[in-house]
Amino acid sequence: MSENLGRTFCGVLGYDALEAMNKMDANDCQSTRRDFVRTAFAAIEGWLWNYKQEVQSAVGTVREFSALEEAALSETSYLITDTGKLRAQTRFTPIATMFRFVTRTAEEQYGATLVDFETSDWKNLNDAIAIRNRITHPKSIPDLTLSERDIAAVKNALLWLFDVVVATMEKLKLMLEDHLVSLREVSEALIAGDPNMLRFYKSVLEGFEE
Repeated sequence: MSENLGRTFCGVLGYDALEAMNKMDANDCQSTRRDFVRTAFAAIEGWLWNYKQEVQSAVGTVREFSALEEAALSETSYLITDTGKLRAQTRFTPIATMFRFVTRTAEEQYGATLVDFETSDWKNLNDAIAIRNRITHPKSIPDLTLSERDIAAVKNALLWLFDVVVATMEKLKLMLEDHLVSLREVSEALIAGDPNMLRFYKSVLEGFEE
């Protein structure tokens, strides 16, 4: 890992997961397996949080989010108390659910498929989440026991998600650049007084007013 990557938020999380994996491989026991799973999911959750911020930025550059979308992205719900006051409360959204929502928001905006959720990798991620939840909230000794199959599932989820997040953020960057180029072309045409563009712009404005 490069020195610069080791200083970034996502880089530190990835490095920690790699270190935990190496320690587990050097001394494979239930304790090091649990440490690896916990550290791997710290990386997964951190990467997905960063992914959500990037998508919000990319989509937010093009349009405003609705109040409902804002509430969902901030994981906030609202209630009215017995005294008639409005109170906000944090509402935890499962990471897989948030991942799909954020991705769908970007796909609807840019009209392109960013992540294929019909693959076995998506199912494996959900299986890995269940494994992490089991050892995080154990009820018995078997809940704390991790098989080689469990570890393979978590490893694959970690690597798949990293590849997906990086590839998707690169696609979003290109889509946003294309969008900005189009806006510049429209702006230049309007400034130049292009009659066709002026008619189109006027029809768009009239559509907003209806």
